[in-house]
Amino acid sequence: MMPSEKPPFQDMLEAAAHAMVAVDRVGVIRFVNHPMELLFGYDRTELIGQPIELLVPVAVRQAHRELREGHATGVELRTMGSGLTLTGRQQDGTEFPVGISLSPVFDKDLSSVAVVRDLRASHD
Repeated sequence: MMPSEKPPFQDMLEAAAHAMVAVDRVGVIRFVNHPMELLFGYDRTELIGQPIELLVPVAVRQAHRELREGHATGVELRTMGSGLTLTGRQQDGTEFPVGISLSPVFDKDLSSVAVVRDLRASHD
């Protein structure tokens, strides 16, 4: 899918109350909704076409990439990092705890959609 093409489910994702991001098979961001922009402090034009690792702390980007590549063939709905505290990284460098649920997408251009929840309130 070209960065300017609209995924067939974009309207549904855009209407979602939770932050959502869709990535292709090599981990490149292909879609983000407005709550995702607000949560991470980026405009969607800054995220589309970038590796998903842009949204994780620099110190764990390589490990994230390796884990993502290892799970690329999985087809189950799953919660990332069960039992672990996952961390997101905003545009300004602020790191914060997140909960992430992954759903596979059976599409020739996309691999998965993630729902991202801000867990700061539960960690205070």
